[in-house]
Amino acid sequence: MNNLGSARLFLLTAKLSGWLSLLIGIFVLGGWFLKYTPIIQLPPSFAIMQFNTALCFVLSGVGLLSLHYERYKIVFFASLFVWCIAATTIYQYLSNTNVGIDLLFMKYYPIPNAAFPGRMSPNTSICFLLVGGALISQVFFNTYRHIQTISRVLGSLILAFGVVAFIGSIAALETTYAWINFPKMALHTSFAFAAVGLSIVTFTWWKDPAKWEMRAHLWFCGFTIFVALLLSAALWQKLREQEQEIVRESIEEEVNFVARRISDQLDHIEKALTRMSKRLEGNILTSQKDWLKDTSYYLEDFVGLQRIAWVDISKNLRWVDTVERSEGPIGVLDSSKNDALMSFQKAVKFKKPTLSPPLNLEGGAVGFRVYIPIERNNLSSGVLISTFEISSFMKSVILPDQIDGFSLDVTEGTNVLFHNGLGNAEVSKLKNFQSFKTINAFDRQWAVTLTANSRFVRDHQTSLPQVVLFGGVLFSLLTGFLVYSTILSKWKNKLLRSKTEALQDSEERYRVVVENAVNGLITIDTDGLIETFNPACEKIFGYARDEVIGKNIKLLMPAAYRAEHDKHLSKSQPSNKVIEFGREVHGLRRDQTEFPMELSVSQISISNRILYSGIIKDISERVQVERARDKLFDKLNDSNEELERFAYVCSHDMQEPLRMIRSFSTKLQNHLEHKLEGDDKGQRYFKYVIDGATRAQDLIADILAYSSLDRDTQKPVLVDLEKLHSDIQNIMQTNLDECGGELTYFNLPKVIGNETQLYQLFQNLIINGLKYQPLENCPRVEVKCKDVGSHWRFSVKDNGIGIEERHLKKIFDVFQRLHRQDEYSGTGVGLAICKKIVARHGGEIWVESTKGKGTVFYFTLAKHNNGNYQ
Repeated sequence: MNNLGSARLFLLTAKLSGWLSLLIGIFVLGGWFLKYTPIIQLPPSFAIMQFNTALCFVLSGVGLLSLHYERYKIVFFASLFVWCIAATTIYQYLSNTNVGIDLLFMKYYPIPNAAFPGRMSPNTSICFLLVGGALISQVFFNTYRHIQTISRVLGSLILAFGVVAFIGSIAALETTYAWINFPKMALHTSFAFAAVGLSIVTFTWWKDPAKWEMRAHLWFCGFTIFVALLLSAALWQKLREQEQEIVRESIEEEVNFVARRISDQLDHIEKALTRMSKRLEGNILTSQKDWLKDTSYYLEDFVGLQRIAWVDISKNLRWVDTVERSEGPIGVLDSSKNDALMSFQKAVKFKKPTLSPPLNLEGGAVGFRVYIPIERNNLSSGVLISTFEISSFMKSVILPDQIDGFSLDVTEGTNVLFHNGLGNAEVSKLKNFQSFKTINAFDRQWAVTLTANSRFVRDHQTSLPQVVLFGGVLFSLLTGFLVYSTILSKWKNKLLRSKTEALQDSEERYRVVVENAVNGLITIDTDGLIETFNPACEKIFGYARDEVIGKNIKLLMPAAYRAEHDKHLSKSQPSNKVIEFGREVHGLRRDQTEFPMELSVSQISISNRILYSGIIKDISERVQVERARDKLFDKLNDSNEELERFAYVCSHDMQEPLRMIRSFSTKLQNHLEHKLEGDDKGQRYFKYVIDGATRAQDLIADILAYSSLDRDTQKPVLVDLEKLHSDIQNIMQTNLDECGGELTYFNLPKVIGNETQLYQLFQNLIINGLKYQPLENCPRVEVKCKDVGSHWRFSVKDNGIGIEERHLKKIFDVFQRLHRQDEYSGTGVGLAICKKIVARHGGEIWVESTKGKGTVFYFTLAKHNNGNYQ
C-alpha cells in the first residue's frame, strides 16, 4: 500500500473510531437518563459505566472528530473538560475525599450503599488524563517536531489499557480492570477506550503517513510487548492474590480453632465456679476447712487461677484461698477500686457471672477476675471471686505447637491481654496475613488475632507467580521480537520488490533513452575501448555499432585531438565527476570528413572500474546558422547606429526651424496686433501655430531624453535621496506656492545609481501628481520608502483625479495620453522615461489608482551589496 492508500485508511479508521466512542457515550448517557440499567451495566454481572465516564467519552469523541476539521477551540474545551473531571477524580482517590464531582451531573444511582457511588475507576481516570493530554497537545503544539510521536505514544497507552481491560473482562482476569478495592472498569468502558486510543494513533499516522512504512514494525513491536507485559503482570497479581487468599483461609481456620479453645476453657471455668457457688448456696460447704479443700482442687486444676475468695453481700471477706503468687488484698473491699466495685455490683444486680476489665497483678502480670453471684432463698448472699493470671491461662489453653508459625494477640478494646510471637513492626508488615475472631468472655468480648509469620507465609506460597511473571516477560519480548521480525521482513521484501521493479524500470528507461536519444551516447573504458554506441552515434559517424564496439575511440577523432585524449586517460582516478561540458570539438566520420560537434564527458566509477560517458551533438547546422546570424547582427548594429545618429541629427536639426516658427509667429502676431483687434479667428490661428510649435519642441525634447537614456555612460554613484528631493522641492517651490500644493517625503535612503536619471524619475512623478488635479484642489504629493529585502520599494502618492482601471496598463507606453491637450498639457513620454529609468536600475514600476480618489505610483530600485554603500 502506498502512502496515499495508507493515509486514506488511517483517516477512515480515525474517524470511525472517534464516532464509535461518541456513540457509546451517547448510548450510555441515554441509559442513565432513562434509568435503564441493562445499558449502564453491560452485562449485568459486570461493572457499571458511570455517568461521568459516558460524558467524557462523548466529549472525547467530539474532540477527536473536531481535530479532522481543525476546529481547535472545540477540541481544547472538550479535552479540558475531560481532563478536569479525570484529574478531580484522581485527587479524590489520593486525598480520600469527596468533592461532589461524582454525582454532580446525575443524582440517580442504581446500586444502593455503594462505596464510591458515581465515581469512575482509577484506571478509567488515568486513561482520560491521557486522552486529554493527547488532544490538548494537538491544539497547542501541533507545529512541534515530535508532537505526533508524543500523541501516538499517549494513544498507544490508551489503546493498550483498553485492550487489556477488555480481554481481562472476557477472561475473568479481574486484576486487568480492577485496582485494589476501588471501582472497576466496565466492559463497554474498556471497549470505548480501545476505540479512542485507536482513533488517536491512526490520526497521528494520518498526519505523517510517510513514517508508517519505516516505523510500523517498531510500533507493533512496542505495542505487543506492552500489552503482553500488562497481561503478564495482571496474571501474576491474580496468582499472588489466590495464594494470599489460601494463606488467609489457613489463618482463618487456625484463628477459629484458637478462639474456640479459649471460649471452651472460659465456659469450663464458668461452669466449675458456678458449681462451687451452688454448693455455697446449698450450705454444702459449711466450714472453712471444707471450703479450702474444695478450692485447692480448683487452684491445682485451673492453670492461671491465683485466688478464690468468698465475699458476702456486705462486701466482707469471708473465706479466701490463694497460691503463692498472690495479687495482695482482694481489692473489691476498697471503694476506691471502681472497676472491681462495679463488677461486684453488676454480678449481684443481674445475678449472672461477670468478668472484670483487665487488671495488673503483682510482678507486672495481667489478669482478670470472675464474679459468680451466690444466692440463698432467692436472695443475694455474696459473690465468689476468682482471680486469673491471663498469660498462664492462655499457655495452658493453647499449646506452642498449636500456634507454631503465628503470632497470637488477645485484646479487649485497646487493652492487650495477651501477646505471643512477633514484634509490633513485623506484625504491621504482615497485616495482609492476619485474621481475628471475637469471642464472648462471660459478659465481655475478647478479640483473638492471629498473624502468620514470614516462615508460615513462605511455606504456604509457591514460586508459580514469579515463574509466570518471568515467563510473561520472556513471552512478551519474544512475541514483540516475532512481530518486529515479521513486519520488518514484510517491509524489507516489499522494499526489495519496489527497488527491484524500480531498477528494472530504470534499466528499461535507460535502454529506451539511450536507443532513442537524439544525441549520440558513447561509453569507453580507461584503455579508450568503446563499450556503448547508440543509434544516434551510428547516424552521426556513419559506423554501425558492431563496427566500433571494442575499437579505440581514436577511430572517431581527427589526428589533432588524439594526443590530448591519451593524456586525459593517463591521469584518470576512480571518481564520479564531469570532465567536460558542452565543449566544441571536431569529429571524424567514416568517410574521413571532419565535422563540428558539442562534447560533454563524465567520468563514472562502477565497482572500482572507471568508465567515461560522452554525449555527442552534431552542431554542423547550428554553426552555419550562427555564422549567418553573426553577420546579420553586425548589419543590424550598423543599421541601428546609423538610425540613432539620424534620429539625433533630425531631432536636433528640427529644433531650429521650430524655434524660428514659434519666434517669428510671436513677432508677427505682435506686429499685426492692431490689425487683429476684434479678429478672434486670426488670434486663434496664431495661437494654434505657436502652441503647435511649442508642443513639437517639447515632444522632440522628450524623445531625445528617452533615446539618450541607453547612451548614458555615467557611472553609478551613491545618491542621497533626501537631498535630491530637497533640491526638487526648492526648484518647484514657486509652483507649489502658486497652487497651494505640498510635497512631503519620509526617511528616504541613500541608493546607488545614476543621479541625473533618478532626479528625472522622481521629478516626473512629482510633477504628474501636482498637475493632474481637480480645479480648486490643493495638491498633496507624498513620497515614502520601504525596505523589501533585495530592493527598496518607493511610493509616490497624490490626491489628484485618479486613473480608470482600464487605462492602468497602457500609461507607461510611449505617446500614451489620457486627456486632451487643452485639459492637461504633456507629450505622453514622461512615464515611459520613468519606466526605462527604473528598469535600468534593476526594478519594476506599477500604479494603483481609483478614479476621483488619487493615484499611487510604486517602483523598486535594486540594492547593490558591493562597495561600502550598503
